[in-house]
Amino acid sequence: MLHEILKIVESGRWLGADSPIVGHIRYHHPNICVITGPNVSGKSMMRKIIHTRYSDRKIEFIHLSQSGRCESGIMKSMIYGTEQEDSTGCNSTKTLLTAIKSGISRQTPFALFFDEPEIGCSEELAAGMTIRLINDFDKMKNLVGLFIVSHSKQVLQRFAELNPTHIHLEKEYRTLESWINRAIVPTEDLEGLKSEAHKKWSDIEKMARK
Repeated sequence: MLHEILKIVESGRWLGADSPIVGHIRYHHPNICVITGPNVSGKSMMRKIIHTRYSDRKIEFIHLSQSGRCESGIMKSMIYGTEQEDSTGCNSTKTLLTAIKSGISRQTPFALFFDEPEIGCSEELAAGMTIRLINDFDKMKNLVGLFIVSHSKQVLQRFAELNPTHIHLEKEYRTLESWINRAIVPTEDLEGLKSEAHKKWSDIEKMARK
């Protein structure tokens, strides 16, 4: 199912030569996909595109992301916790454990998308969370797609051992291993990042209206 979904995404207009999102897909694990790329590369937009494809097939798509943390209301606090009362690391851990528990109990097919599950976590905690998710992966019998977006070396290294399907969002394709082990070049134009993001979303909106 995961490969089928991504092949449709790959053949569509969103990863084409004229798209504001430049992406490369390498198919490996049939049920696990890791998404990498620098900031403002289109990872959140990729989530929305994948979400649409699962929804087209009437398959529940659960995404846990920064956008969800920014919402208000009882559901937000039940899933993500409250930043005022608990540390960000505690809330990230709670989110992961809640998702795993829910996934194990689900009786119908679903996809699970973690967008930076390690937010606010030390690398030690991120490593522990990743080990728990990997250990419990096979217990989620109706899971038809696990997607991970991460900037954490600990998260990516552990998923790399499973030979995941890999989406890399950047002009030149980098393998997961080369992305993990890349030399870090500091971003100098911090102010320009916001302008770059606005241009990216403007280009995406223009393409969506075509």
